[in-house]
Amino acid sequence: MPSVHGYGAIGTADLSALAEIALALMGEVPFENGQVRSYWTPVTGDALTFIESNAMTVAQGCLGLAEAENWLDHYLLTSALSLVAVKGSTEPFSAAVHAARPQAGQAEVAQRMRELLAGSSPAAARVQDSYGFRALPQVAGALRASLEGRPRCWALRSMRRRRTRCTAWTAATSSTTQISTALPLALAMDHTKLALASVAHLSGARLNNLSDPGMTGLNSFLADGEPGSSGVMLLEYNSAAALARLRTAAQPASLGVTVISRGTEDHASFAAQSADQLRDALRAATDALACELISATRAVSLTGAAMDHTTSLGQYFLEAQNRFNPDVIDRPLSGDLAAAAGLLQLSFDL
Repeated sequence: MPSVHGYGAIGTADLSALAEIALALMGEVPFENGQVRSYWTPVTGDALTFIESNAMTVAQGCLGLAEAENWLDHYLLTSALSLVAVKGSTEPFSAAVHAARPQAGQAEVAQRMRELLAGSSPAAARVQDSYGFRALPQVAGALRASLEGRPRCWALRSMRRRRTRCTAWTAATSSTTQISTALPLALAMDHTKLALASVAHLSGARLNNLSDPGMTGLNSFLADGEPGSSGVMLLEYNSAAALARLRTAAQPASLGVTVISRGTEDHASFAAQSADQLRDALRAATDALACELISATRAVSLTGAAMDHTTSLGQYFLEAQNRFNPDVIDRPLSGDLAAAAGLLQLSFDL
């Protein structure tokens, strides 16, 4: 593969990155392995055609949004486990509730939660749950809606969604016919980052619920040992730290301004920076969700909640349970965090 520097684009065109690829194809600079390819005729022609697009940013954006879709799938599964653990109400996911406010994405999330909780949700233990549960369809629905090009049927997996969206993003950006600014891409990714930050915040709220004996009927911090045991308490710190990183990454890159080329280019979308931030935001969101997944899995195990292992939620619970250390005495949780982060990278057809 060509060796390409990841920084240098500012959203007018991925000039330097695409130029490095072109130079490698021309045989003028070596590839990553140090080899100069000599067994083909070097590419020649108009360099402008090769370097004037936002191809690198489009590719990074497509990969980031596909990852965000997969993260959201895991997010709803984890949220459902948390609701089972605290005996939460399923009323906020009622179809009638969301028919009265048909905000884009909201009804889809509520329907998915109803599907996941069918056969696994206990009787509600309280009249009202926290916003971490009650507001989930509205907040996660906003993220669902921001992932443009989605099909209506949740069962269609990410590959089809990825093709749909990336096809929509491939369009001519020739500076000979139009200004080659990637502002629509930057705004789309900034929107997704902001929505992701709000959705991940609810994960931290539910994590707090899982540590509360008043919500679970278990010991504080899901501890099991001598009085004063800390259980999963430090996961709250990890989650808060991850959410702080996520808030930083979610700052809109499209607010950037610049004047370059002796004043002939006095606007830039900073779409490349938004794509980088989206990747960073997803890493932080994954770390935060990993904390909830560990706690929700432990809480469901300790409560002895009846899980139907033939359902999507039951299968997911088993998958998580098998990856985590079953010992609930105070111990380092680094291994569980690594296992949870690995699980959250996988795509499941559940």
